Amino acid sequence: MRKLIICIGILFAIIPFCFAQKTDDVGKITIGVDVPTQINRLDEIQTGKIRTELQQICTMNSIVSSWSTNSFVVRPNFDIYQFETVEGGMQNIYVVKAELTLSIVQFDETIVNSTSKTLKGSGNTKDKALNDCIANIPVTDEAFQTFLTESKKKIIDYYQARCSEIMLKAQNYAKQEQYETAIAILMLVPEEVPCYESITSLTEEIYGTYQDKRCAQLTSAANAAIAIQDYYAAAEYLTQINPNSSCYSFAVNTFKNVEEKVSAWEQRDWNFKMKQYDDSVQLEKMRIRAAKEIAVEYYKNQPDIHIQQFIK
Repeated sequence: MRKLIICIGILFAIIPFCFAQKTDDVGKITIGVDVPTQINRLDEIQTGKIRTELQQICTMNSIVSSWSTNSFVVRPNFDIYQFETVEGGMQNIYVVKAELTLSIVQFDETIVNSTSKTLKGSGNTKDKALNDCIANIPVTDEAFQTFLTESKKKIIDYYQARCSEIMLKAQNYAKQEQYETAIAILMLVPEEVPCYESITSLTEEIYGTYQDKRCAQLTSAANAAIAIQDYYAAAEYLTQINPNSSCYSFAVNTFKNVEEKVSAWEQRDWNFKMKQYDDSVQLEKMRIRAAKEIAVEYYKNQPDIHIQQFIK
């Protein structure tokens, strides 16, 4: 139970080490890259290189690490266990051996999966030897691919086991008219999770209610655009109205009333939008896309709370 409370609660915290925020990333399995500013004997530049290497490993294995709130992170540990000086002719050569351990960590600090790789580097200075060691991280290594594939399966199992609790939590927020929060919670569930269809159905339901709340704003904006003969802008507002909302009849009637007042170019675009209204499959995609945008905007506007500070 404690884990569930932590799991749901941390969904509202933005983990600072996540970088970009993309709507297209919503619904994908995301793993943040959690690298401290310094690791063991490494300086900030060397630590940054490790971060870059980890991001490449994630990208090469179809793991998104840019979505706003990552419930799981990959955390490195760079353990230098041997530093040798090899005497040469003109100058000595430094040889370093280290073990890189990657762990997939859940936000309650539970280690979900881990793997290790022995690294070696050399150079005519200690820093160059360390840099060479880091540069030798094999980003295309099959062991990393296996590690991330196994981790993805564990993440899917995690969300599937908690699907009912996540949906209930979202419904409770929707009852409190905190629709953005409810949608944001649901949109964290990856598409690969078996319960994702139920997640999207509930998301559409809550999104529809959310659209009812926005009806007055959208109709007011559309009327204002029509008043200044900006019919294209009016269409943009009207197409945001959910067909299941109380404003749908207004949208349809308004389209008809101004149809003759638009230019030929606007008419073609207008007809395309109307076709989208008639296409139930396309309409569903539009709703889910809009819900994803709400989720991204929601987390973007949350205060930065580090995972360590949030968990008691």
